[in-house]
Amino acid sequence: MAVQYIPVEALQPGHYVSALDRPWVETPFLFQGFEITSHNELETLRTYCRHVWVDCERSRVAVETASRPEATCSDLAPLKRQFKDGLEALGQAREMALDACTRVNTRLRKYSQLDLDELAPAVTELHTQVTAYPQVARWLLTLREHEDTLAEHSVNVCTLAIMMGQALKMETWQQAEMALGGLLHDVGKLCLPPRLLSKQAPLSSTEWKQIQQAPVYGHKLLQDCGLHPRVLTMVRNHQERLDGSGFPDGLRGEQIEQPVRVIGLVNAYDAMTMSRPGFPAMSGYRAMLELARQAGHRWDPELVQSFVLLMGIYPAGTCVSLDNGSRAVVVDSKPEARLNPIIAMRRGNGAKTRWNLTDLSLPRHPRRIRSLDPPDWDHSRLMRFISDQLLAA
Repeated sequence: MAVQYIPVEALQPGHYVSALDRPWVETPFLFQGFEITSHNELETLRTYCRHVWVDCERSRVAVETASRPEATCSDLAPLKRQFKDGLEALGQAREMALDACTRVNTRLRKYSQLDLDELAPAVTELHTQVTAYPQVARWLLTLREHEDTLAEHSVNVCTLAIMMGQALKMETWQQAEMALGGLLHDVGKLCLPPRLLSKQAPLSSTEWKQIQQAPVYGHKLLQDCGLHPRVLTMVRNHQERLDGSGFPDGLRGEQIEQPVRVIGLVNAYDAMTMSRPGFPAMSGYRAMLELARQAGHRWDPELVQSFVLLMGIYPAGTCVSLDNGSRAVVVDSKPEARLNPIIAMRRGNGAKTRWNLTDLSLPRHPRRIRSLDPPDWDHSRLMRFISDQLLAA
């Protein structure tokens, strides 16, 4: 089969498009492979794609010979410098927050007491470093290395809440409250039997009712600890949904305040992208599709849109295959080029494996994302290897 790679500007009715430079599911086209029959289809292709593959044998119109564009070199040194500085500074801030969260959880579990003075410095430092290094913050969310998974999840939700607060241009005090709400949102799980949280088999109706009471337990655990009522509301209501399908109170619509909606959204994203007993991790891309599918029902559509702009269609850490068969991992995305992110591209195998940093958004870069791969069997180890060997080099 003779297949020609051409820019969408060179397409004509009668050309048979066999592949796109992006996944088919991200376009309005129902079939994977079709003949262009109208100018409307041409305009749609030009809206969604930059290049396509045309099957010359199945086309009714001749395909002009076009050479594959050459890549333009990009100076990615500033990005690498930012990652080198950020991995150290933000990494230390995350460890500080993780340690503080672990200590607080231990105290709450044993004595039902919270020392806000212990949490405040950690939250403040995390806020400072996330603000300084947002690209690095997105990358570090992919590293699942802490033994205390509850603390790690809490710090991730705290980080995402800070980033969303900034994306939404919230006041600093609102960002601080959401950061604290994100860090403490799941403390009610400390009151549940550990076997319930680690159970791999489906939960019984009785067990599910226990799980649904976790936000209530968290609210009770914290209500005498000096927290602002708005933070307590985030803890109690972060599992509520716009359509009333959430818990524990079945709130809906405007009954759920915006900061609570933010915590609920970023909590769901991080939960979907982490491995749990009986639930393998979902890729960031698949998690984004799931959130988008439920926008307007379970989730605030404007918040989902803001979250996609913040994280990218291919969030950091997403494993992909390129159109030449190479494997790659997404490092970061630019808002203006969400379909063509910065990636670490794999070269070689085994001990000879190397990862090269490249920017797919360059005007004449020849490579495009062809498909998504499931997360590596030891995804955190892969992310750490890329961090140490490439980004921090």
